[in-house]
Amino acid sequence: MILVRTITTLLLIVGFSGTALADLNADVESQLTTVLKAVVNDTTARIKVSEWTVSKVALLARARQVKHVDLLPGERPYGKVTARAELVNADGTTSTVFVLADVDVRIPVWVAKRRIGSGAPLNGLVVTSEFRSLASLSANVIRASAPLTGRIAARTLTPGTVLTQTATTTPRLVRRGDPVHIQVRNGNVLIRARGRALAAGR
Repeated sequence: MILVRTITTLLLIVGFSGTALADLNADVESQLTTVLKAVVNDTTARIKVSEWTVSKVALLARARQVKHVDLLPGERPYGKVTARAELVNADGTTSTVFVLADVDVRIPVWVAKRRIGSGAPLNGLVVTSEFRSLASLSANVIRASAPLTGRIAARTLTPGTVLTQTATTTPRLVRRGDPVHIQVRNGNVLIRARGRALAAGR
């Protein structure tokens, strides 16, 4: 009878430890995801953290809670990511472990859904929002959170093209040689004149 009780107690302890560790693992992943969303400055980002490991598993196993998680200075928020997790132990002391994880971050960007001719206006009829992996995007990509009002295609865009700052532009309001009205004010003095544009302008 004593042996049965001992075995039952051990099973309960192991079961509780496993559950507690699973909760800590989930907390590390949750906090890491929150940090990554803040770094990429997009709360709608879809983040997948996979195959992550901890530098000192024993420290995580004996921790009571995860205090906070942050990325190392200069760390990219995607690909192989190293983060630092501060843990609170049962006795109130803290310890630090490093987390190495494979991270895929997908953010919503504007994508051409059909062929767009150079100079054509960009609107909901020709573009759509899609989630794309941040690792595959250029630095000047236009996120779906940025309005396209007043922008046109700077060149011909094929279906599936991700919109960037260089692929779009604003219309030219003045072309070289166009007649223009010139107005200059200095205090109470106002000078008006007519002329022709020497260069194109937006």
